Amino acid sequence: FIKLPEFCNYVGGMGGSTKLFEAVRAAQGGDSSGGESADKFNLMDAGIDQEAQAYWRLVVNPSEFKAAANLVPCQKTALRHIRALAKKNHMSALDKVQKRVKTMGFE
Repeated sequence: FIKLPEFCNYVGGMGGSTKLFEAVRAAQGGDSSGGESADKFNLMDAGIDQEAQAYWRLVVNPSEFKAAANLVPCQKTALRHIRALAKKNHMSALDKVQKRVKTMGFE
């Protein structure tokens, strides 16, 4: 078995988790051409940042990323707006939950 520090060093040596995920996708036959790069920028334009893309690529079908990347400008604007609202609401709720957990004696 590999130990966590060894894994962290390996991932760091590869250039981080994004590079690791790219290598996994490439090994699984995923596309790593310029088209994927353009899709990444289109997804960012829709409010889906690189960190979210890295996590979601583990669980979301690639066709869903392609569909989101191909949204028309007004759809991207709407999605970006909704994601910003959701993130704001999430952070607000998270703060309240964290405070509540502390009042219950957990740290």
